[in-house]
Amino acid sequence: MKNIKYIHIFILVLISAIVLGIGYASMSAINLIVNGNTIATTNQENFMVKFLDEDGARPSIESNPTNTISVDSNTTASFNVSTLTGKNKSITATLKVKNASSGVGVVVGLDLISSNTEYFKVTEKILDNTLQA
Repeated sequence: MKNIKYIHIFILVLISAIVLGIGYASMSAINLIVNGNTIATTNQENFMVKFLDEDGARPSIESNPTNTISVDSNTTASFNVSTLTGKNKSITATLKVKNASSGVGVVVGLDLISSNTEYFKVTEKILDNTLQA
């Protein structure tokens, strides 16, 4: 009688182990697949990058009263040069840019437009084009 009881317990444990093994194998064979689309949009109000025209950060151009530079808006500046007298002459205009965005870093680039491309070549040199907030 005792042996039959042990055999029943042994068979029950064996069946439980087989069922658990099959259950684990079937669960571990399931692949998780995640599909979907997402879109990230920007809010231009979060980007506040501007040319500075304030005390300690005024735009400058090589000294001559006829050469002028001005900040027209936060993103537009203009300069007028009339003192270039010959070939291979150059003038440097300096503008400071501030990133007033809250927590958003930016990479700055310039779109330069020359009103006289036949005689003048306008180039840019940015000392640090990455501005952290």
